[in-house]
Amino acid sequence: MIKRTTLGIVRDASGSVAIEFALLIPVLITMMLGVFQIGITMNSYNAMRSASADIARYTVVQYQNGSFRDTNDLTTTARTMATSAPYMLDTSRLTISVSRPETQRVAGTTELSVSIRYNAPSVMNLIGVSDIPLSYSQPVFLVE
Repeated sequence: MIKRTTLGIVRDASGSVAIEFALLIPVLITMMLGVFQIGITMNSYNAMRSASADIARYTVVQYQNGSFRDTNDLTTTARTMATSAPYMLDTSRLTISVSRPETQRVAGTTELSVSIRYNAPSVMNLIGVSDIPLSYSQPVFLVE
């Protein structure tokens, strides 16, 4: 009698799908959120790169037109460009600086450095992944 009951319990497969699903669903959800996180991070990084290229282009055009101001005005303009369409970077997560390095690498030019730091938002806070810090820097050479 006990042997028959034990064999019945061992052979009974009802509920095994629910248990397997319960074991695998956290892994599948984490993998899906990881894919979303990579997409959000890459989108933010590409927005930073494109915004820095636009800022460099704007700086060169302003310099050639003779309406170049100082690096503080460029920083303000860069922030405005990066937080508006098409980049839409969150201003509370964004740090932009336009600076003039002490040593100029190319004679006869003025070198500026555009540095952007951004904390990409995390969709994986539940498993302890906080915002992902990104940084990008681009030199701008102004021919005198």
